[in-house]
Amino acid sequence: MKKASRLTVLFLLSLILGASQAGLTAGREGKAAPAAPALIQEDLTYLRQLALDTWNCMDYFRAPATGFAYDSNLRPEKTNTTNVALYLISLVAAKKMGLIAPAEARARVVKILTSLRKIDHWNGFLNNRLDVSGKTELYGGPNAVSDFNKLAAAFLILRQAYPDIPASDELWRRIKWSMLWDHRKNHIYMGYDALSGKGFNWGNGWLASDGRQAVFLGVASGGMPVKAFARMERRQTRQYGYEFYQPAWNFAGLFMHAMGGLLLDERTMDMGLSTANFAAAQIEFAREHNYPVWGWSACIIPGGGGYTIDGHLAQSVITPHASALVISYYPRQVVANLRKLEALGCRRPFKENGRTYDFGFWDSINVTTGEIADRYFTGLDQAMLFIALANFLEDGYIWDLFAKDPIVRQGLSLLKKYYQPHPERLRLYAQRDAQPLVLRKAGALTRSPLLIDDGEASSRNNLGESRLVEVQSAPRNRCRLTLASEKKRGKVLKLAFNLTEHPQAQAVLREPLGSLDATGYNAVAFDCRSRTPSRIPLNFRIRITDDMASKNTGFIDDIGPEWESVIFPFELFRGMVAGTQRFKSLEFQFTLKPEFMSARSMNTPQGTLYLDNIRLLHLGPAELKKRVLQIRRKKELFIGQDGGVAGWARLSGWQSFSDASAGFTLTTVMRPQKSMKAKYDLGETGKWVGWDKPIKEDLSGNFTLSFEYKAAGSDNVLEIKLFSLSGSVFGKRINFKA
Repeated sequence: MKKASRLTVLFLLSLILGASQAGLTAGREGKAAPAAPALIQEDLTYLRQLALDTWNCMDYFRAPATGFAYDSNLRPEKTNTTNVALYLISLVAAKKMGLIAPAEARARVVKILTSLRKIDHWNGFLNNRLDVSGKTELYGGPNAVSDFNKLAAAFLILRQAYPDIPASDELWRRIKWSMLWDHRKNHIYMGYDALSGKGFNWGNGWLASDGRQAVFLGVASGGMPVKAFARMERRQTRQYGYEFYQPAWNFAGLFMHAMGGLLLDERTMDMGLSTANFAAAQIEFAREHNYPVWGWSACIIPGGGGYTIDGHLAQSVITPHASALVISYYPRQVVANLRKLEALGCRRPFKENGRTYDFGFWDSINVTTGEIADRYFTGLDQAMLFIALANFLEDGYIWDLFAKDPIVRQGLSLLKKYYQPHPERLRLYAQRDAQPLVLRKAGALTRSPLLIDDGEASSRNNLGESRLVEVQSAPRNRCRLTLASEKKRGKVLKLAFNLTEHPQAQAVLREPLGSLDATGYNAVAFDCRSRTPSRIPLNFRIRITDDMASKNTGFIDDIGPEWESVIFPFELFRGMVAGTQRFKSLEFQFTLKPEFMSARSMNTPQGTLYLDNIRLLHLGPAELKKRVLQIRRKKELFIGQDGGVAGWARLSGWQSFSDASAGFTLTTVMRPQKSMKAKYDLGETGKWVGWDKPIKEDLSGNFTLSFEYKAAGSDNVLEIKLFSLSGSVFGKRINFKA
């Protein structure tokens, strides 16, 4: 009760103190605009303690051999160039804040730079994934420039912070940015193979992404022309009255917009306005959905949902680093949000080896189920939060160091058309910051069920729209939609597909929805059953598209021959339905191609799906949570009373991964009993494949892990690993021969 009262007082104070933001200015020539705390001392003390705890987390999870930041508290063997870069920048900020002794900070910088100098490179470019033990050889496969560019920017900051350490200048100067620009075709290579030197034409990049820093540095260094920056994608969208650049919700959320602003003070520039507007739209999204907190960005989904690869966000999952990234825009809003996240349990202590540590926020929280992530992404999400706080609390210290470098000054001069300051925007942000988040009244969005299709009409659904079937990469007759008669049901939709011998094919039943106002609905439901030649339960995808071109994918598993009712909450979709919430279509997809964000595909190339009563629902809070957990439990691996593991052969919940040169699929086979089949092809250069699934059982006592397997193919090695919440890894290696 005492804590809630204090939060109420802070909200009132934020309204009273609103006028204090009016004194913000653009800052003096050559220096970043002031971070403008405009917070009461209690809030500033809170932020400094959070910064300390977050730094302690990053400081704890370091690889002893190289000094690199681990990717997470699980201490995996590989880290990312972004992790190394943000940790280097954090070292500089931590020294400024007095969190680490200057001599110790310098020694760590030297160690990391020495480790980086030993790694093989291609014209200064490194592989994205680095071995924390210090392995130096290059490997083949695509690398994203957006991952590497933060390391290049870190070298410039280090040149200013430690001018007596020549390694940062050396590492910067060996980068040949011209290798990423095709003069004949006038396009940017946003990806590269460090082993072969091949560039990947993945488009010219979004301006509102962490790739813009690469193009900025390329232009600033003379390796790319100014037109390279001009060619970056800068389409805008409008939601809740705010305009901001794409991809926004559609890819990785706030970190894509705001990461560049950790290095360069963009608040008064066009990119800064877009960042501020996107954050404001997220606050409105939380208000509309009655969420107590806000902040959507790529993160891990609590409860075993995996990382939101490529930013396909989960609607009910909030990550603290997202709101922290905009603390210099909306300090009061962000502090209030962080305090609420803490009250929800997202800042509980870390425990390892019998000790307890205050390491700041865990990576994320599911506000529907209350689940907290079991992960710190120490070199990425934690570092972004820390650097944002450091800029805010230390008057733009990192901004100033970056802007001081001659390369950056040259870039701002060449690109002044795109980096024009508009100081008056700081007043706009201050006005917005004075408005606390006020949630809608419970039940205000309640809607009656909406029937989309019950199969009674031959060609049109109940909304009067013409349903249609599409087949890609296969003959049209590989998928056929008809009406069938079922006892006790009458007419239903019958969709038969056969994608055999067409592994790249996709069959889609599309239910057009016009531009349906879906405000208030939070689940899609339908009755279904399946029939497959192999008699295994069918899995498939459902997808909702909206008028903002967002594509939101859900996975339906284990549909058998008996009729069942599926109720699938929007919160379990990967992707966001934001803004106006006008739905364009609902699709049922059958494809053998893995979904790029999770590598999941169908388990059979042939089958029939029967559908009835396709509808949208509004679920109350209790029912919504119940449904989410029901589906989640269905996907989890669990241990029975006899110690046997149930659900092992069920594909749902498993996530696969591999190096860039390997192919991999998971399927279920029925004979001699239901089992999982892993088929892989390492090709000429592939090295590994893997798949994993979370187990939420307490295995603290003695237990035995046993299973049966058989293998066919070339001589190889199978590794079985268990990962504990504390980061311990143990298992067994099995050598098998053809």
